Amino acid sequence: MDQSITQHCSREMTFLLKYIANKFTDRACRIRVIGYFPILSEESSREGILELHLALGIPPLPPVLWPNSPIELAIDFWRKSDAALAKSVDDADDRRIAFVKSGFCEKNALFVKDTTLLRAPVFACDHPEYPVVDKVYEARKKVCNAYPQDAQNCALCPIASLGHPIEEGAQRYREAILKTL
Repeated sequence: MDQSITQHCSREMTFLLKYIANKFTDRACRIRVIGYFPILSEESSREGILELHLALGIPPLPPVLWPNSPIELAIDFWRKSDAALAKSVDDADDRRIAFVKSGFCEKNALFVKDTTLLRAPVFACDHPEYPVVDKVYEARKKVCNAYPQDAQNCALCPIASLGHPIEEGAQRYREAILKTL
């Protein structure tokens, strides 16, 4: 994971930021790099994580047998990717570019009751909102139908919005960005 973070969130992001800065040369232009969020945390329901593993086709293992805790991996990715993104902003060396923390914390992760800001899965294939409650799903549905089905004959593609911010989460991002302008 560390190599991927260094490659994508640092080296490639620095290259992209320099490209963008050279493309948009107006000194009034503001470029913002937005940090990630913890998709899972210690406050996440273990039952939800197990069901998520099943939905993603990961063989069910009791948490004591997980080779790496998905919670630890999620927190580690969140912290290290934010640090790498902030470094890429520094390395781009352009005062118009700034790093913005997401404004999310561990209580906003998936499967945290009443405080999550992320789109959670609906695990029942016959549920009318399977696999996620997502306002733009209908627009993606035609493309999703072209992808293979899983063993339960539920489309895998619709899970694309899983774990991404819901409307309230997008508002949190918006507020964090506006504070920097």
